[in-house]
Amino acid sequence: MSRIKAAFFSIGLVLGIGFALFLFGTLISRVAHAADSYHIIDLNELTLDYRNFAVLNPNARNMLIYPEPPKEGINVGMKVDVLTYLYWDSQIEALTTDAQYRAIGLETRLGVRVSHYLEIGYLHHSQHLIDRDHAYMNKYPVEDSIQVKLYLYRAKGEREPLF
Repeated sequence: MSRIKAAFFSIGLVLGIGFALFLFGTLISRVAHAADSYHIIDLNELTLDYRNFAVLNPNARNMLIYPEPPKEGINVGMKVDVLTYLYWDSQIEALTTDAQYRAIGLETRLGVRVSHYLEIGYLHHSQHLIDRDHAYMNKYPVEDSIQVKLYLYRAKGEREPLF
């Protein structure tokens, strides 16, 4: 009975998040459309990604929630351009074991498109446990870095550069 509840919980959560993203995307697209003549904000992507680890590999491992194997994951992502040459890409990720969420994380990139082939930015990636302490002295994986991205190939029309 608990697996049926877990399945309905996951389906309900995915549908609820999807509906909330739809409303958020509609609002942002209206703001972006109103600001389009000034090219202030462009919403390029708003995504909801559901993953099921148990189907292909029931013995999947994630060191953050070990020894329990991850069952499902949900990622919510967006890509926004500001003034055509600044970008903000963000993703929230969550992992479950059975019907309980164990970990949640955030990955954010902020940057400037210097040319069609060069971007310079800031990257933050963190992961946090929700209901228990991590074995490594209650500290969680956190990455903050400066990123220089050189595109070896990029189709024209992909995110306009500053120059």
